Amino acid sequence: MVGWLSQYNRCWPTRYGCISTVNRGDLNCDGLVNAYDIDGFVLAITDPIAYSALFRECNINNADGNGDGWINSFDIDPFVACLVNNGCS
Repeated sequence: MVGWLSQYNRCWPTRYGCISTVNRGDLNCDGLVNAYDIDGFVLAITDPIAYSALFRECNINNADGNGDGWINSFDIDPFVACLVNNGCS
């Protein structure tokens, strides 16, 4: 698979759709990575359907902290690192 790149966003296809590295860790889609993203992150891991219903404008792939194409418990440490660093690199 080939992803696309624009000046605003990067996209790599996964089983969940498109991973956007620009907003990684921003689970409430307010443009920031902070404590307000924790509930969304937990919901994305435990109940993706409920996350998608609650955060309709957000890309669930923002929860894929390690970039492996899966949203699961292996994304917890990268998400915490994003919180500590006020954003993801």
